[in-house]
Amino acid sequence: LFSIIQFSNTARICSDFMKLTQTNKHIVLDNIKKLYADGMTNLWSGIHLGLTKLKDYNNLNKFYDVTYNSKVGQH
Repeated sequence: LFSIIQFSNTARICSDFMKLTQTNKHIVLDNIKKLYADGMTNLWSGIHLGLTKLKDYNNLNKFYDVTYNSKVGQH
């Protein structure tokens, strides 16, 4: 999976998690080309947002695993 987080004074997600398929590589490259220098270098803001997104993604996967496994167990 791949994601792009831009940070300056604050951080923002430029490209949410996606598998890096051939098609998605072009989307990612287009998003990278749109990045520009602006403001300060608030690296912690970018790290914090990235870690938060990873935590959310992991929690979502655990939810789907539990939901899928419980449905499989019922059949």
